[in-house]
Amino acid sequence: MTKIVGRHNLQFGAYFVAAQKNELTGTNPSVNGSLAFDNTSPVSSGNPFADLLLGNIANFAQSSAQAKYYNRYKILEPYFQDDFHATRKLTLNLGIRFSLFGTYRERYHQAYNFDPAAWQLANAPQVDADGSVTGQAGALIPGAGNPFNGMVQCGRPGSPVSASGFPNAAVAGTSNVGCMKGHLFNPAPRIGFAFDPKGDGKTAIRGGYGIFFEHTNGNEADTEALESSPPLVQVPTQYNISGYGNIGSAAGATPLLFPLSVFSIPTKAIWPYVQQWHFDIQHDVFRNTVATIAYVGSKGTHLGRKYELNQLHPLPLSQNPYAPGEPIGAVDGSHDDCGSMTTPSGVSITGQAAVNLSVACGADPNPFRPFLGFGDITQLDNKAGSSYHALQTQLRRSIGALQLNVSYTYSHSIDDASDGGVFGDGGILNAFDFRAFRASSNFDERHLFKLSYV
Repeated sequence: MTKIVGRHNLQFGAYFVAAQKNELTGTNPSVNGSLAFDNTSPVSSGNPFADLLLGNIANFAQSSAQAKYYNRYKILEPYFQDDFHATRKLTLNLGIRFSLFGTYRERYHQAYNFDPAAWQLANAPQVDADGSVTGQAGALIPGAGNPFNGMVQCGRPGSPVSASGFPNAAVAGTSNVGCMKGHLFNPAPRIGFAFDPKGDGKTAIRGGYGIFFEHTNGNEADTEALESSPPLVQVPTQYNISGYGNIGSAAGATPLLFPLSVFSIPTKAIWPYVQQWHFDIQHDVFRNTVATIAYVGSKGTHLGRKYELNQLHPLPLSQNPYAPGEPIGAVDGSHDDCGSMTTPSGVSITGQAAVNLSVACGADPNPFRPFLGFGDITQLDNKAGSSYHALQTQLRRSIGALQLNVSYTYSHSIDDASDGGVFGDGGILNAFDFRAFRASSNFDERHLFKLSYV
């Protein structure tokens, strides 16, 4: 609704969404299973295609089921703006938008989240690292610990999930709907101005500032990212298998469970937002020709980020057996670090360094992970940040039917996570040091020149 009162052009409105997304989720890997062959695996012949023929399998993963999910959320955003013609030369734009965000949730409580606070070392399942108990290295020892240790069912009483795969009724309390405590009220003010210093319509000075909130989508830190999570869907990974008959267990033995891979989202909703601002001067430089120069900036806060929560701890520099600049393995292939457990310069690799190197050489990482009993734990949260600054110039000219436009932008975009969804940008290799990843954005374009005509 718009209403004009004197010098005020008032606008009132609201944006409302009642969203539902019902989907038979895709599974990765599929219910048919997924085989990987890698010449760095300890069981490899050195040729991945030969491994396919021989059954030297680097790893096998399979989803236990394909479930259908029913995701819901609601958004209400009322807004108000006043375009105030303060004088004949000055117009002010004053507004505010209230982003009222409902929590993303799964209607039938089929979402399960890994909550690090619910994980207990005493309940951790035991990994048979060498196969001495189960006959299959990397398998979980039956009856030893809870394979769902730390899993919480969203919106249901009883937490965490018991070893049987059901919420533990003996534990009091109710998990928040969507597994996150909601954050409803998010005010977003905006202010701007336009000024004609001479009042002749040949020069305009403009500026503005605003805050803009984002509810996030299904590939970010919400319950949709928890689709295909255990115990409803189990996705174990088995490493270094010799022979197709040994997939799932040693040949002829009782099927075994291997460490599960899960997703984890925060327990409290924190919505991403961006602050945007600009200042520009536009001038009619001569007949039918307008030039513009502008400074444009923005700052993103609480942006999406993806990383591995269950990675092995990296070594401090003081414990690194490799010399500065020394490669893992000789460049000409004459030295085998994995086999000899020594660096190319002959230094012995022991302790945690030997563990990390063995995993880099293809060994099963699961027995050495911080959250014992799990494989990959993909963490999605909204804690990344970004900044953008740009000098923008433009020259626009009309000659009869010809419209000519020339523009040049010098800018720099910086962030510590350029894509924070389920797919991520693959940039965060060490989740113990996020500061190391603040650098130019993946999509940074320092210089941009455009010439266009109609």
